[in-house]
Amino acid sequence: MMAAIVGKNFGSLRIKGNKTIEGSVAFALTMIISTSTIISYEHPEGMTLTQISCQFVSAVLCSMTELFSGDADNLATLLTYYLVTLIFSCFG
Repeated sequence: MMAAIVGKNFGSLRIKGNKTIEGSVAFALTMIISTSTIISYEHPEGMTLTQISCQFVSAVLCSMTELFSGDADNLATLLTYYLVTLIFSCFG
């Protein structure tokens, strides 16, 4: 939702179709902020380097998935996030 709002109101650099760089960056930043909030509630002692890495990698990959997946972007984005967090959970 934040990507659409930012992309439509402030987006000037079109990437693909009606998608903009500004919307994609807003999507990634929203993911980082929301996952940081959730992780900070679950782990008040602080985040590990693995958790921080997972946040940034998942935000970038989900943003790219949302950009290139077309009509199925909601499902593809959630599956991408799930797979990235599953892979990172194997590393602790």
